[in-house]
Amino acid sequence: MPLSLNVNVDKMTILVVGGGRIATRRVLKLLKAQSTLIHVVSPSVTSTLNQLIRKNKLKWSKKVFQASDIQGAQFIIAATDNPKLHEKIKALIPSNVLFNDVIHHDASNIHFAKEVRRGRLSIQITTNGASPKLTQKIAKEIEEIYDHQYEGYVEFLYQCRKLIKQKPISMDEKIQLLDMLLEEKFMNADAQQEMLCRLRH
Repeated sequence: MPLSLNVNVDKMTILVVGGGRIATRRVLKLLKAQSTLIHVVSPSVTSTLNQLIRKNKLKWSKKVFQASDIQGAQFIIAATDNPKLHEKIKALIPSNVLFNDVIHHDASNIHFAKEVRRGRLSIQITTNGASPKLTQKIAKEIEEIYDHQYEGYVEFLYQCRKLIKQKPISMDEKIQLLDMLLEEKFMNADAQQEMLCRLRH
């Protein structure tokens, strides 16, 4: 059974083989994670990727994949519609390199989960390739439950936690304060401001 982990891809050298719709989605997600070293290898790319290339957001090699392209890559994404090419890439890469295959889910050692983000709150959903449709359905339900109000609330919890850690009180008292912040009333912005004022004095 896969172990769910968050990977820091900042400064990681990433190779994306393919320039179509799925490759575009992968690249956009990587850019959200502040990936800065993305190399796309494909004879053609989508208009979205082309705009990013023009803005120097990523490097593009306008050609078919070659074995030498994997040199130095720490994370490789096979995002074409060619299963045989994906098998070739998989056979070439070292076992310690992160690999995501958009066709052969079981060939991947890392997977992209659907993410619902509300500021500091990140909820990731995956069915491990069983049903992307169910993943989308659950994500929509979670988006309704945890609406944009949670962005401010989670930021409030973060600021409170920093202040509580600095207070010269016992650990039990700190835990009680942190538990209290989970009460429904603190979803209210006025209640949040009042509590922050109390903790700062």
